[in-house]
Amino acid sequence: VSYTHLDVYKRQLLVFAAIVLALVTTAFAWPAAVAIFGWILAGGGMGLMYPRLSVMTLALSTPDTEGFNSSAMSISDSLGGALALATTGIVFTALTTTAASFAGVFALTAVIAAAGVAIAPRVAD
Repeated sequence: VSYTHLDVYKRQLLVFAAIVLALVTTAFAWPAAVAIFGWILAGGGMGLMYPRLSVMTLALSTPDTEGFNSSAMSISDSLGGALALATTGIVFTALTTTAASFAGVFALTAVIAAAGVAIAPRVAD
């Protein structure tokens, strides 16, 4: 695989930085332009990473496990998105003010992103 661990972390860092920027923007009521810039970073990070995931998965798979790994990645992508959406929806409705609701959602998203970055190296070796 031609991607180093550092390349992967740089792209993940773009997404994580955007989430933190959106959290800070809502928590401190900064101008919307700051959040827009953050989501430009997030879109760039996701756009750089998402197409590479299946390529990296298949490159690291043996021919016998390519089908299993490909389908497992597809299922985890769908299930992860659904669970994240449900959880953030619960947090959003549980908090009473609009600012707190958005801040809570972005804080939860930052925690999920940090957990993903923390556990990612275990499969890279």
